[in-house]
Amino acid sequence: MKIAILQTKQPFDYDVNNPGKYDREYCLKLGEEYYDREFSRMEKALSEGAKLLVTIEAFNQLVKPQDKRYDFSDFAEPIDGALMKRFSALAEKYSAYIVAGLLTLEDGKVYNSAVLF
Repeated sequence: MKIAILQTKQPFDYDVNNPGKYDREYCLKLGEEYYDREFSRMEKALSEGAKLLVTIEAFNQLVKPQDKRYDFSDFAEPIDGALMKRFSALAEKYSAYIVAGLLTLEDGKVYNSAVLF
């Protein structure tokens, strides 16, 4: 079985000298670009025969933990959210498994989850 491990550099930055430098909208914009880039990389790995793909922990954490302006719930999503559907569609397209480290949201609580697609 061919396995792909996706190591990524998340798009956020945190400037300790200027904590307000990156607002939520900017983080979300960078997040969309990051998702597009990383899903392209996943697609490449799966198209080259990987049958199991594993992402980093908290793939959808779009701000650093030091940035106290945000809570993880600002970026977590429910198990039936858009990002989850995107992972599911990719796994289905290539008849492969994806283990994604994601911040999930359930009943108002954030969980650091490993979701199998």
